[in-house]
Amino acid sequence: MLEPHERFAIFRLIQADRPSNRETLQTTALYAAQVVLAVTLLLVGYHLWSSHAALWAVVSAIMVVQPAMEQSIATSAVRIAANIVGGMCGIIVGHFLGNGVWQFLLALVSCVFFCELMKLDLGLRTACVSVAVIMLRSEGGKVVSTASDRMIDVFIGCVTALCVQLIAERVRKKLGWHGPDMSAVMNQPPRAPDVHSA
Repeated sequence: MLEPHERFAIFRLIQADRPSNRETLQTTALYAAQVVLAVTLLLVGYHLWSSHAALWAVVSAIMVVQPAMEQSIATSAVRIAANIVGGMCGIIVGHFLGNGVWQFLLALVSCVFFCELMKLDLGLRTACVSVAVIMLRSEGGKVVSTASDRMIDVFIGCVTALCVQLIAERVRKKLGWHGPDMSAVMNQPPRAPDVHSA
């Protein structure tokens, strides 16, 4: 069991170093509205197209929506690039070598090295997850169709999130909500706990 002062040290590792005030609540409300709007648009769109595969589009939209437009653009670019790299590694290995355990591991290693060559450090984990999703979820060895579907869904989700972000930026400016500079907060690494303060 953790001592009370140890519990607070864990909170310091995961909590952002920022105040909670009216401006942060405005940013939170706008963010929640953006996520709900993007997800609703995707679910309705996929339903109208009689497609039940909205999962990766929805996940992408949620991951791309950020408090600042610049962050959303950067996040969507990284996510799209990472899914292309992961998808291509999965497609190449799966198509030419088959879809088994050693092929999956080879695709993962290939993906890591491609990310290194492209200096895609921010997308490394997403690219590896993409390989896993493509190679472990492809039914009947349909790696190519699983990969292409996922890449298209990721692209649709990212574009939808960016469109919603543009609308949100206009609404925010119209309402005069300036909010805090959340970009610095969102990119800030967690603080190390102060070992002397307990």
